[in-house]
Amino acid sequence: MSETEETIVAVALGLMVLWLWLTPDGGAGGSGGDAGYVLGPASLPPVASAPASQDPPRVYTTNHAGQVAQAIADLESRGEDLSGPCGAYLIVQETADLIRASGDPAGTLKKPAGNNCDGHSTDIIVYPNGEIYDVLGDGGGANNPQFNDDGFVDPNLYDPG
Repeated sequence: MSETEETIVAVALGLMVLWLWLTPDGGAGGSGGDAGYVLGPASLPPVASAPASQDPPRVYTTNHAGQVAQAIADLESRGEDLSGPCGAYLIVQETADLIRASGDPAGTLKKPAGNNCDGHSTDIIVYPNGEIYDVLGDGGGANNPQFNDDGFVDPNLYDPG
């Protein structure tokens, strides 16, 4: 939703609440008669609580920051250029290989648009169930190794490598 549409929705909701707050019967549609104006929260409908997160439980919880650092060291020792998006993606690929060697089915994230290299994310490891982890701070620049939970994506974006 665009910022303009969000603003329109917010204004409309605000006007609806104000109408419910100030109309006879609290907006219930009756004649009102001698009831006067209802001036309190009793006239407002109950507010539903925010829905619980729809993310499935995490399956792959091992912190692999050590493998990210190892991938960087291995690539640097081979003289690889780790600058820019494709340098960062080399780190992601190498990290996924190291994690798979440890038994977890890590892959790279398909990302055909935006900051990518060869149609893949430059700083994300993904698992078959869609769990994603951000593995680089300032990817393609400082390439700081990390392994931060970044939520879930469509499992179809998983590339096993």
